[in-house]
Amino acid sequence: LAALELRKLGLKLLGLSHALLALGFATLAVPLALSARATACTLALEGAALVWLGLRQQRKLPRWIGYAMQGAAGFAFAYGFDIPTDATPILNGQFFSAILIALGGGITAWLLFRAARNAQMTTVFLLWTWGWWWLACARDIDRFAPVHRASGFAVAVIAITAAFGAFVYRRLDWIEAAWPTFVALVAAIPLVLITALDNGGPLESWAGAAWLLWLASMLFAVRAPSARRHALLDIAQALLLWVVDLCVSAEFACAAEQHLHLSPLWITLAGLVPTTLMFWL
Repeated sequence: LAALELRKLGLKLLGLSHALLALGFATLAVPLALSARATACTLALEGAALVWLGLRQQRKLPRWIGYAMQGAAGFAFAYGFDIPTDATPILNGQFFSAILIALGGGITAWLLFRAARNAQMTTVFLLWTWGWWWLACARDIDRFAPVHRASGFAVAVIAITAAFGAFVYRRLDWIEAAWPTFVALVAAIPLVLITALDNGGPLESWAGAAWLLWLASMLFAVRAPSARRHALLDIAQALLLWVVDLCVSAEFACAAEQHLHLSPLWITLAGLVPTTLMFWL
């Protein structure tokens, strides 16, 4: 009816009224007809669409309804979160539901950034996006990864997130998108110790591949041409250097203990070799 009134009859006010009624009834129908996970996905994407519509029409009401619908999507997901269903990593309903909520938040953040670069809601939805992305990955790691490999998967996740954030920053000159790079640098410090305990050394087994991926993503981030204009680049480079040193030092110490079976004094000296070389260089 709204389409007929807007396109054929020229009744703009009545057509918009019926369109809003249709949207309201469609939104109410979703939780009545679908599961909690499907409701979360639908509300998240519908909320992003409403934000786009509100920005296009320069109206606040659709935007705030879109924000609220994405909050409702998070609530709907949490309502059905503890229900064990699929037994396949990544290709399961809980992972994709959380990813679609993150996608809706990411689209919203990008729309707000494009419309007003200093919008506070942009930061809110960026944090919302990262939170749901990390929740989805952490949930699957907890459910499916072997205990001794969980920390390696966590390193890989923060590396991929940092690389994607640096890519968005490079393409759009969107500084807030590069924040996961600093999160990856700071989170790497405890993860070095955790991977060392889980694998008998941070570079042992598959953890070594995860740390190589982390190093590649960090080099990609700090060597981006747009990053050279940022005041925190020196801090990022210093953190990168010290994390690499900590990782290699931990590996040397673990190798001295686990493979060479040396005394505690020699284990300590082996752990200090990379730091000594770094100062010498």
